[in-house]
Amino acid sequence: MDTIEANQIIHGQLARMGEYDKSPHFYPENIEFVKSLFTNFFDKLLLGPQSVLSDCLDLGCGTGFMYHILQCHDLDNYVGIDITEDMLSVCRQKYPKISLEIANAEDLPFSEHSFSIVTSYSFLDHLDSPVKVIEEAYRVLKEGGVFYSGLIPNAEFSFNLLSASNSSGQYLWNSYEHQLTREIKAMYNNGAVYAEMYGFDANILQQAEPQKTQHHGLMIDDTINQLKEVGFKRVLICPNWFFGQGLLKTNLEQMKVVDNFLKSLGPVSRALFKYYDFFAVK
Repeated sequence: MDTIEANQIIHGQLARMGEYDKSPHFYPENIEFVKSLFTNFFDKLLLGPQSVLSDCLDLGCGTGFMYHILQCHDLDNYVGIDITEDMLSVCRQKYPKISLEIANAEDLPFSEHSFSIVTSYSFLDHLDSPVKVIEEAYRVLKEGGVFYSGLIPNAEFSFNLLSASNSSGQYLWNSYEHQLTREIKAMYNNGAVYAEMYGFDANILQQAEPQKTQHHGLMIDDTINQLKEVGFKRVLICPNWFFGQGLLKTNLEQMKVVDNFLKSLGPVSRALFKYYDFFAVK
């Protein structure tokens, strides 16, 4: 079984069960976060949303998460691709007017300079070769176009947590031991987590997430270098979901203060964030 088939099995089952749209990235607070990322990106680069979003290609579109995010900007043209028909079926039911097709993001069936923006979300860690997708995104983007990818597992976070779990010292202020154990299980044995939740074969899930299974995520600097080597002129990194953030959900103001402070530190704090997003400009 290859990676594509493993993803078709796992995501097909999630779609048929109606569970995929219950994933954490569909929570209202995350939807608002991703929307704010785009607003901040447009403001920082002094770009008009209409020009960037005139022709959108969404890789691994699933059930339409990114379309839901971007539709408020009056998308002129949106094309979503996925390898799992069951996911596209759900997406068609939700958004019957958009263009959807089965396609492999590592070998896109589109000509050069076709799109003003390429998006993907919770996607790169499901690939054997993220570099191939970066190359394909660059190829189909128009000059000045934008490649956005979100919810990328941060390998530095994984290694940071593993190092913390192996520490023999005791810390005066430490109330996150349970959270540490939970995060390590999710990062290093996500197949077992899904097996417990949905009854899936843990090995199939592991095979569907090769970047997480083999490398425990993607390194931020590797991603930046790959994007620039392909030819992207500018790359903006957006870390998200700091360690322990879920425990502060009952105090959103406190969560926002911590989040803003850690993000203001730039690369100094990036190993404290479970995921990262990026915007890359061609």
